[in-house]
Amino acid sequence: MPGLSGRHRRSLRIGAGRLGYVRVFARLFSTGFYAAMNLNIKKWKRLLDLDNPNHGLLLAILIYCVDKKGRPVLGKPRPGPDTAHFIEHEAYKDIAPVIPALRELHYVTHYNPE
Repeated sequence: MPGLSGRHRRSLRIGAGRLGYVRVFARLFSTGFYAAMNLNIKKWKRLLDLDNPNHGLLLAILIYCVDKKGRPVLGKPRPGPDTAHFIEHEAYKDIAPVIPALRELHYVTHYNPE
């Protein structure tokens, strides 16, 4: 993982089998990703539009993010144990598959001359 020291890389690998490390990493990654989006929010506006079919690509990331006032970016989660269980034990699994899709979408919309 670029940007991480050898010690941190090892601790993530060692802890990768433990759900706690994975959840923390997902939260940290999502927070950083959202902060980077906000640096150039105009380029992300189209993907943040709920009517855009590709908006779903961001959901796995945004579910862990809060705005400047500490409120969930996606709005208040539905109450109940199923939602809490999904956020804590399932949502992070969707982050890794959407990153290549977001990269491809970014390339097609910004660099592809067709």
